Amino acid sequence: MYDVDVEQAHRFLKRLEQELGLPITVAQTLEDSLANSRIIITATWSRAPFIFPDMIKPGTHITTIGPDEPGKSEVSAEVIRRALFVCDSRELAVDMGAIGGVGLDAESIAAEIGEILNGKHQGRTDPAEITVYGAVGLAFQDLAAAWVTYQKAKEVHLGLEFDFLK
Repeated sequence: MYDVDVEQAHRFLKRLEQELGLPITVAQTLEDSLANSRIIITATWSRAPFIFPDMIKPGTHITTIGPDEPGKSEVSAEVIRRALFVCDSRELAVDMGAIGGVGLDAESIAAEIGEILNGKHQGRTDPAEITVYGAVGLAFQDLAAAWVTYQKAKEVHLGLEFDFLK
């Protein structure tokens, strides 16, 4: 994991290691963090992209949730152009999300997440393909995606069970 505030990263690391029981390390630089990552999740207030093509490897998936108002961005236009870009809402991705934040238009969007879930779009077709999910934040879609994921994990006996209310 990486945070511009190293002390904050270590506090978060301790909490996560206790909760999840998984080994986690704090990277000293963003580049170090991304060099070995195949799943990247960004949640920042950034108004300038900080993830560029030379920082990620083939097959990487990026979820960018910071761009939720006009002018915010985390992933460069170059990464988005080269990737399979999926969003929760085309209109919102352009108006106030990752697409509009780097000056792109709806042509850069491969699909909405609902189109993949209902089979209208195939999603990733090559394991080397880079994918980017740019969520603006539609709670009903988040719930639907989480439910499908949860049901599949139960079916194949993956994951950890825990009580959200405790």
